[in-house]
Amino acid sequence: HLGIDIDGGFAEYALAPEANIFPLPGDVAVDEAVMLSSALPAAVHAVRRAGVTSGSRVAVSGIGSIGLMVCQVCRAFGATTIVAADVDDGQLEAATPWVDGTLNTRSLDPAGVAERLAALAETVHGVDVAFETAGHPASLDAMVRMPRPGGTAMLMGICDGPTAISFDDYLSDFVRREVNLITTFGFTRQDFLVGNALYLDGRVDLGRLVGATVELGAVPDVLAHIAEHGTQGKRYIVDVGMGRR
Repeated sequence: HLGIDIDGGFAEYALAPEANIFPLPGDVAVDEAVMLSSALPAAVHAVRRAGVTSGSRVAVSGIGSIGLMVCQVCRAFGATTIVAADVDDGQLEAATPWVDGTLNTRSLDPAGVAERLAALAETVHGVDVAFETAGHPASLDAMVRMPRPGGTAMLMGICDGPTAISFDDYLSDFVRREVNLITTFGFTRQDFLVGNALYLDGRVDLGRLVGATVELGAVPDVLAHIAEHGTQGKRYIVDVGMGRR
């Protein structure tokens, strides 16, 4: 992972290993091609690890850029029921083409979120896969309550600081349900191949992720802005040559 395992994610010049390079048709929009490098393969990696298949019922908590991509990839993989949760109505609205129901969780506790999402998904026993992409303890608490017996909670979000999962009745509410807890981070080369194919086939919309384009020198200010205000589901594009034009 450039910028994670290898330095150079914000460098003006960087050497990219040959295995990190993927050919794309010449008519692909550059701003959308940028989105192929992170949000889409991360979503593909999680959906593949979680085992989403045709007919799966899915819940997604946190509709930022990753959550929005998870909704789209789940639909592309054949999920027939997808429900989405977030505290921002605008981000929920962005997901509506790919989901069957949305829930604003701002005034709900985790148990209430799980109950309302299950009702939206029209399931008594829970969904097949619940994705936590918000990186918030309350979201995590809600999603581990969502899977049906034998279902999966896919934990993608990165919570800040100590994080715990608790149940009023650990045996009945958790252990007896035989829930699979899976985590994911990043992606593999295979996820790029799958994600690129989905994009080139027109099965995912990357345009909804495209945010503002900024020059390299603006990166510190942009990161500070994101830390305070979030991303509103968008990805900034860094044009390393902008300042020299």
